[in-house]
Amino acid sequence: MAQVTQCMRSKKRLEAMTLIEMLVVLAIIAILTGIAIPSYQSILITSTRHVVISDLVRIQLQLETGYNGSFVDAASAITSGAICLVCESRQRDYIISVSAGADSYLISADPQQRQEQDHCLANRSDMITLDHTNSGQPESCW
Repeated sequence: MAQVTQCMRSKKRLEAMTLIEMLVVLAIIAILTGIAIPSYQSILITSTRHVVISDLVRIQLQLETGYNGSFVDAASAITSGAICLVCESRQRDYIISVSAGADSYLISADPQQRQEQDHCLANRSDMITLDHTNSGQPESCW
């Protein structure tokens, strides 16, 4: 009889969680979420920047390969209107433009939406650029 009573008591204790236990679980979830979400967003911004930098280098390679006394023809083969034909980055993250002349070019990536919050950009109006001298700006992004 004593064993049956002890068994019934242990079953009663396992039936539900207390309010304190629920609050502790919720507090732990809130703390982990508060740490994880900003870190995740920062990683997304940085990885998207790396994709656009590889696009700028890809465009530079196309321009240098297509050079025939001028970069203008090579630049027109890379973009169609405002759309980059050789880029992997999404237009909602960066708008890429190419300004080409006879002996020079400037490739620009204008950050959009969340990419404007990138820590490597000093101002929201800054753009990531690469020119014919292989100079990338701002340096903190490269």
